Amino acid sequence: MTRVSLRPMTETDSPQVHAWRNLPDVRRNMYTDHIITAEEHARWFPGALAAADRRYWVIVCDGEPIGVANLADISSRHRRCAFGVYLGAADLRGKGIGRAVQFLLQREAFETLGLHKLCCEVLAFNTPAMEMYLKLGFAREGILRDHLLREDGPCDVHQLAMFDEDWHRLKAGFAEELARRDLQVDPPAVMP
Repeated sequence: MTRVSLRPMTETDSPQVHAWRNLPDVRRNMYTDHIITAEEHARWFPGALAAADRRYWVIVCDGEPIGVANLADISSRHRRCAFGVYLGAADLRGKGIGRAVQFLLQREAFETLGLHKLCCEVLAFNTPAMEMYLKLGFAREGILRDHLLREDGPCDVHQLAMFDEDWHRLKAGFAEELARRDLQVDPPAVMP
């Protein structure tokens, strides 16, 4: 059984997070696609930890830190936020770990924070992420045309969202899927 959890990101995680952010497989699918300098990271990291409208976690798989997950632009007034996830090791992709992390983020957004809407943005060429989110019950909301000017040219960004009623309708199936894949989230997924 593979155990996946989130622990709050701390100052001691800064060097590892900087290294993960600069991995080619991570940068390719982020808004920030250039090599992030130590100075740039040093300016960003304290703000990420201190921002009242953001929460950052280190993804832990079987006791090992493997990536970062976050909720951003958290608005209690509008009851919505956005999320982001990246795994630092390419060999972990395709094993359901991203699905387990997504379960934990959805539970945090809809149950712990009591939000109504969870949003994400996916770069147009990142079809594996797009397919995963659609399979998880996210719906397309729009496309921002030529939204990013990247090193290789303009890039569209797809906007997706899930609502709390979707989560409550689908979460038992998500928990069953994790169990079938021999994945355990911590704290454990509880069947309703």
